[in-house]
Amino acid sequence: MSESSCLYLITGGAGFLGFHTARGVAKRGGKAILYDIAPADLSTYPPGTVYVQGDVRDRAKWSFTPRPHCRLNRQKKFAV
Repeated sequence: MSESSCLYLITGGAGFLGFHTARGVAKRGGKAILYDIAPADLSTYPPGTVYVQGDVRDRAKWSFTPRPHCRLNRQKKFAV
């Protein structure tokens, strides 16, 4: 599977590591769904980035996050 066809779910996506990971994913042609309890300014993220504000402990919201966007291929966890 090529990097350009991958969809990443990045928890802690509004933080430093999440931001830079989303940029790296976009540079390689991938797409990112960011998930964080903190608000994010999407104007600073690569085009096509999806942001979901929520708590990773909220199991109901967490389990349905990727489905409207497409099949999830990879996951990066930066939530603390």
